[in-house]
Amino acid sequence: SFLPHVITTCIEHDSVLSTLNELEHDNKIELTKLSPDVNSGSVSVVSLLGAVRPNTLLVSVMLANNETGIIQPLQEIHKSIHDINIYRLQNKMSKIYLHSDAAQAIGKIPVDIRELGVDYLTIVGHKFYGPRVGALYVRDLEEQATPLYPMFYGGGQERGYRPGTENTGMIVGLGKAAELVTKNIDKYSIHMKRVRDYLEQRLKVMQCDVCVFIILII
Repeated sequence: SFLPHVITTCIEHDSVLSTLNELEHDNKIELTKLSPDVNSGSVSVVSLLGAVRPNTLLVSVMLANNETGIIQPLQEIHKSIHDINIYRLQNKMSKIYLHSDAAQAIGKIPVDIRELGVDYLTIVGHKFYGPRVGALYVRDLEEQATPLYPMFYGGGQERGYRPGTENTGMIVGLGKAAELVTKNIDKYSIHMKRVRDYLEQRLKVMQCDVCVFIILII
């Protein structure tokens, strides 16, 4: 029987990775987990393309890693998938959709959906000083060009995709927080760069002491 194939990375947040692992365990998808390059921390676009199968329907790669901070080459991935999709659509094959978890990127680097070219993008407010509520972007949802299906039923809220009375306060708060971090992104980036550079500088000075400490612990 045909199972959809999903490509992701082994460095995704558990909110993505655990969900995909469970779907694979339940025999609902085939799953490929790519490892990043040991030197750069980035996922190889060549390796990703090599993992594509005829039944590949989704690629999910985070924009910025929550542990290392490495920014993944999402634009390159999009371009490569776009080229594959041209061939697939010409040959009446299913399109490959691209999802990115951008939770750690919002408010730290500019995030432009048009530039990234993703079909789906997820964010969560508490990562950029907003309320603890998430949002999912779906490309061309009005035209139903990108598939989206409800997980729950029982109400017509959220255009029938997510039943339950909307938390208006948190939704407005999320929008305002996104507006503020976008408006002040240059200021935030400069501050975070200074903090990062200071941390790296201090770690280099303390390197010997840290090594001795690790040896003593072992």
